Amino acid sequence: MAVASLRHLAFVTLVAAAVLLVVPATAGAHAALLDSEPADGADVEKAPDEIVLMFNEPMQPPATVEVTGPDGQAVAEGEADIDGERVVMPIDELTSDGEHTVTWRAVSADDHPIDGEFTFEVTDVEPETADEDAEPTPTPTPEPTPTESPDELDDLEQAHAGPPSSDADDGGGGVLVWLLAGAAAIAALAAAGTVVAQRRRQTPDGA
Repeated sequence: MAVASLRHLAFVTLVAAAVLLVVPATAGAHAALLDSEPADGADVEKAPDEIVLMFNEPMQPPATVEVTGPDGQAVAEGEADIDGERVVMPIDELTSDGEHTVTWRAVSADDHPIDGEFTFEVTDVEPETADEDAEPTPTPTPEPTPTESPDELDDLEQAHAGPPSSDADDGGGGVLVWLLAGAAAIAALAAAGTVVAQRRRQTPDGA
């Protein structure tokens, strides 16, 4: 009887010890980041087009990722895509060399949120080039200023001068009238003198 009690007590003790060992291990087994692309501290010659985070277990939404450039400006931010143990954040384009910082936050399968941060260095970002197929913007050609010939200038001066004044016309006409009247008077006097002279010659002496 005593031996059976001792065996039962030993069994209970072993079970209790196993539970004490397993429960803390299970409680502490949260999701963790295993690797990333680019890796933490990596030097990359070609700017990546996405950030990939790889965890030790499937993740659930929401998962957010933010990428900031050397100037502190965000080049990508928002909710990332989740594919099992992978979290993927697309990047449109990195425009400058230097250290980039990735800040992430995700939720594990047991609803436990985790977050972290790492950096990578970009060493050779190709500068943006102008589109060779784009047509150049045409430069407007100024219209030539019209020039006027000497004849056209004379016509313009005459047009601006206008017709001669009526006073000048009246003055010229009056002089002509007086000249004609004077000539007529002289002619009349000459004719009268001629008639008188002829009559005197025809009259006999002593008449």
